[in-house]
Amino acid sequence: MKEGSSSWGAAAVFVAAVSSLAIGTVFAQRGPGAPNAGPARVDQGPNVGRSEVRMEGGGVRNTDARAVPDRRAKLLPTNTGVAVPYSPGRHGQNPPIPGRAATFVLPEPGTDAPATYYGEFPCDLTPFPLHDEDPPPGSYVTEVPIPCEGFDDVISFSIPLNHRRIQGSGGYGWWGSWSHGYMGDVYYTSGATSVTITLPEAQFCGFYFYVEPDPIEYIDFTAITGDGTSTGSFGVQGSSGARFVGVYGAVASITISTDGGMADFAIGEFGICCICEGFGACCDPYTGDCEDNVDVMDCVGLGLQPFVDQWCDTLDPPCGRPGACCNPYTGECADPVLEANCEYDHYIGEECGELLPDCGDPGCCCWYPQSGEPTIDEPTQEFAINCVGRFISGLLEPECEPYAFDPPCGMWVPTHFLYAPAEADNPTFRAGVAEALGPGVSVDYWDARVSTPTMEDLQDYACVLTWPNYAYADNVAMGNVLAEFVDSGRKVILGQWTYHGDQVNWLEGEIMEPEYCPVTCSTCYCGGSYMGDGYDCVHAVGPVEAYSSDYHDVATLIEGAGQSDGTLDTNGGLAVAWRWGRGVYYSPGNTGATYGYGDWAQLSANMCICTGDDEIRGACCNIYDGACEDNVDVMDCLTLQFHYDQQCAELDPVCGDPGCCC
Repeated sequence: MKEGSSSWGAAAVFVAAVSSLAIGTVFAQRGPGAPNAGPARVDQGPNVGRSEVRMEGGGVRNTDARAVPDRRAKLLPTNTGVAVPYSPGRHGQNPPIPGRAATFVLPEPGTDAPATYYGEFPCDLTPFPLHDEDPPPGSYVTEVPIPCEGFDDVISFSIPLNHRRIQGSGGYGWWGSWSHGYMGDVYYTSGATSVTITLPEAQFCGFYFYVEPDPIEYIDFTAITGDGTSTGSFGVQGSSGARFVGVYGAVASITISTDGGMADFAIGEFGICCICEGFGACCDPYTGDCEDNVDVMDCVGLGLQPFVDQWCDTLDPPCGRPGACCNPYTGECADPVLEANCEYDHYIGEECGELLPDCGDPGCCCWYPQSGEPTIDEPTQEFAINCVGRFISGLLEPECEPYAFDPPCGMWVPTHFLYAPAEADNPTFRAGVAEALGPGVSVDYWDARVSTPTMEDLQDYACVLTWPNYAYADNVAMGNVLAEFVDSGRKVILGQWTYHGDQVNWLEGEIMEPEYCPVTCSTCYCGGSYMGDGYDCVHAVGPVEAYSSDYHDVATLIEGAGQSDGTLDTNGGLAVAWRWGRGVYYSPGNTGATYGYGDWAQLSANMCICTGDDEIRGACCNIYDGACEDNVDVMDCLTLQFHYDQQCAELDPVCGDPGCCC
């Protein structure tokens, strides 16, 4: 304890978050992901061969999914995908207890470099240098020297930890990934699901570390100091998602554990406060009260926010960060409100009348789902967060009317299709889908490696097809927005590798829960072809006669989940499966024809247009005699050639394609 200071009180713990509040605020933002290297054949898929293919602008095509990653040792370069941030979706957890240091947990955990978070500590932080090569990486250690000049102290671990280097020495001393480009030391629990870090007994008032699970998936963690101050549960991604955890105050120890003992993990990239002295402004973020010339550790001990070598009247923003507090659901706004006291959206230093757009972003909403028959619907004035459908910001009554939308509200029809893979575009495939859907179709591309669409981005689409070759920008957020898309009355087609088998990249979030995804899968890396044994609308329209792929998920329908149609030759797996209501399809082998051949475009279009009662009508053509009949139900044209939503007179070439035969 520092000489001459009063009791520090309890410690405060924080994990990084988007905006900093007071000392102890948990703050975070998306990390850039780890760089990826190693060229390979460009015809390889994400889960074939141990090489990696660099894509334009960075990112990695993960390969070798035949070999299941060694979850214990993490020796293989399996954690090399783009970082996938976790978003718990609420903030303001764990409010401070009077007389104790504050603890906050906010959304979007941080994977940035440590310096991003230094401003949240009441002291200067010193990062730990590279661990001495004696003992070398691969050895077990129980302590690490601190980097404070004049102090011969260590941090110690409650169990022996295996010393590793990020992408460093190879062999047993290798840990596959981290975040923000860090390439230094980490310490692996080797099967244990909890470890306690004990700090020196001297005046070390602040400490940070990063944590990353061994499995390449989301794992929930909790960090608790020796006096019981807790971060609460927070999620960490095992693929380039190492997350910052900071602690300050009277810190004797901190225990980091996976919730429920779910997995082992590594900790590392340590930093510590070597000097905990100073005076300055001491701010109560909940009242705005501020006192000058207070010892920093006395301020921390009261659970308040210290500002070393600063004065209350010079703080910018002022103590408590006053600003406008906006309820986006009702449009109600109040100012000034201190940030810690605002339960909704807070705008530091702004007033309600200055917000652009206005609080809640009022506008014109054309609701989903649309009616079965195209009719003109009346939109309503709503706040943006309450609108499930197409939305025009700032458009208020009486201008909020059907023809403000294009097409008019109610005239939205299933001819807008979005191809959104974690892979490069395939314009030929998109053109094929557009042709299969008919005139006036828009088939667009979204690069899910780079960003995740919002419901606003998806508002004009009837169907989305996705599959991962590279890592998604955020595989949880992608799955969540697709589930919301289905809830709004539209369709999602889950293609190859979306289900987590033994590959490296997959889709997560709500769309993969049993309530949406109709199948379970094991992954097969041999090729497969459609057996031609389907009879449902998804195979009858066109018709879909033949398609194959170099890779096929082996899909099994969840009992009672829905229906399936057709099989694949090499493994007997389902060709297509769907949920009741046809809101979600699973299409094994569907890579937008990137690794496939045949009628993939027609099949994908059919999954978009086929309805539960199969009231699909169009021209029915006998290609042997040229006879054609209009307005025929697809199920009555199974043995002939069906043309969805077309008339016989419109066919080009005409039915049967007559010509000269030699």
